[in-house]
Amino acid sequence: MSGLNQFVEIMKLLRTITSIFVVAVLAACSDKAADKWQCKVQSVYIIGASIAYPENTWFEMGCEQLGLTPINRAVSGTRPTESAVQMSRGEEYSFEELDSFGVFAIMHCHEMEVCDESKLLADYNDYEVQVDMDYSQAFDYIIRRYIDDCRALEYNPASQWYGINGGKPVKIILCTHWHDARVVYNASVRRLVERWREYATLCPFDTEIGFTKDVPDQNGQQVSLQFACNGINDTEELYGVVYGWHPTRGRDAEIQQRMARIFAKALQRCLDEENDAQ
Repeated sequence: MSGLNQFVEIMKLLRTITSIFVVAVLAACSDKAADKWQCKVQSVYIIGASIAYPENTWFEMGCEQLGLTPINRAVSGTRPTESAVQMSRGEEYSFEELDSFGVFAIMHCHEMEVCDESKLLADYNDYEVQVDMDYSQAFDYIIRRYIDDCRALEYNPASQWYGINGGKPVKIILCTHWHDARVVYNASVRRLVERWREYATLCPFDTEIGFTKDVPDQNGQQVSLQFACNGINDTEELYGVVYGWHPTRGRDAEIQQRMARIFAKALQRCLDEENDAQ
C-alpha cells in the first residue's frame, strides 16, 4: 500500500472514531438530562393570590398526592403585575429554588383578559414592568422571564443543569378560576396555554369541579355559593349574578379536596409530557 493510500485509510479511521465519540457524548448528555429530570423533580412552585395561598390547601394536597414538595408563594390580594415586578427584580424565587423546583404554577385568576396579543411586544424586556401594567403583558413577562431564567442555568456552574442543552426543562401550569363564572379569564388563559403549548399545561378547575354556572341549585342559586363558606359573606357579583368568591378553606373542605385531585391530574400530565419528550 502506498504512503498516500495509507494516509487516506488513517484519515477515514480517524473520522469514524470521531463520529463514534461525538455520538457517545451526545447520548451521555441526553441521558444526563433525562436522569436529572426524573431524579430531581422534587418540588412544585406556585404564585398567585387568595385562591392559591396556603390556607386553601388544594395546592399542597395535590403535590402530596404525587409525592412532591409544594412551595407556595401565593399572597392574598396580589395581582399578576406584582409578580411581574418581583421577577423583574430577581426577587420572586431564589437561585436555589429555581434550580430545584420542576414545575412553575400560576393562579392569578382575576376576571381579566390575560392573552390580548395586540398588546404584546416582541421583546419582553421592553415592557414597563410596574404594578399597573396590562395583565396580558404581565403574564407574558412572567412566562418569558421564567423561560429565560431556566435556560440561563445551562451556563451557571453552580447549577445542576450546568452544561445541559437548554438548561432546566421549562414546565408551566396555568390554572383556570375554581369555577366557570369568570368567563373572560377562563377563556383567555386557555388561549395563553395554546400560545405556550410547548411549555404550558392547563389545570381546568372550571370544567372539572363538578358543577357549572349554567345549572343553578334547586333554590335557583349558584352552586358555587355552597362551597364558599369562610365565615364571611364570601360572594362576588359577576354580570348580575351572585357567585361564591373564595372556596371554603382547609384540608377537610370538600372543595379543596376536589381541587387537589384536579391539580394532581394536571401536574401528572405536565410531568408525563416531559418524560415522553425525553
